[in-house]
Amino acid sequence: MKNRYFADFDIKSIDINTKKQLILKRLFQFFQETAGQQLNKNKLSVDYLAAENCSWVISRFAIQIEKIPVWRDKIRVVTWVSSFDGQTAIREYQVIDKKTRKIIINATARWVIIDKTTRKRTNNPLQTNRMPVLHKKAIENSLEKLDRPVGFNCERNFTVRYSEIDFNLHVNNTRYPMWMLDTLGMDYLNMHMISYIEINYISELRYGDEITVRTFREKTDGEIHTLAHEIVNTETDKLSSIARTIWKSDKDRHISEDQLPHVIDPKIGHECPKR
Repeated sequence: MKNRYFADFDIKSIDINTKKQLILKRLFQFFQETAGQQLNKNKLSVDYLAAENCSWVISRFAIQIEKIPVWRDKIRVVTWVSSFDGQTAIREYQVIDKKTRKIIINATARWVIIDKTTRKRTNNPLQTNRMPVLHKKAIENSLEKLDRPVGFNCERNFTVRYSEIDFNLHVNNTRYPMWMLDTLGMDYLNMHMISYIEINYISELRYGDEITVRTFREKTDGEIHTLAHEIVNTETDKLSSIARTIWKSDKDRHISEDQLPHVIDPKIGHECPKR
């Protein structure tokens, strides 16, 4: 485990959805907490960076899910940094089912050090010898820029609340995927299981911002669906985030597609306009 760090978590009732599966927000929070512990151990956490008026933010994430933990499961989150140049760290994650000892989730993310005043990447690299590096990838993904959806099947409007703001005074990265799921509707979420998510964080959202979350069914291959998502600041029309998710049918709950409209959420019946 040299250059790696791990933290153990029990899946509790507060961590699960209606199907007793780990909710996506909590998975992101487990990743963030484990990484934060390693950064603190190596004196590179936000507490240490604050002395230089800097902080960490996440700009991109990709997660492959083989099996979703459920209520009362015990998991181990392992993390390490596969590259670091003093400003940008590529951080890897694996989630291990402690009962079976199998890796059930792999992920990679881009963490960036920013100047807290300018909100831009700092021009003063820190000493890289404080960050242990292991040149090994959890998944082969270069975290390239995603394309915007070409249309949308459904959308929802939200207002950023106080509970969604973190110590960097912007919406925490864990909230974005939940907005995207909230847009899909309960019928779709009950009948499908997420197997992949890739997200680009593009611009910050702050308390009181009005946002629109749009989703487009990009591709269907049998029981596998690829969805494209975007989050836009409604007041400024500025793009805040883009994501791709892949879903597979939940065999215990799925019904035939011909029993539902081809839109993602039957409550919204418009087609996908070109923009």
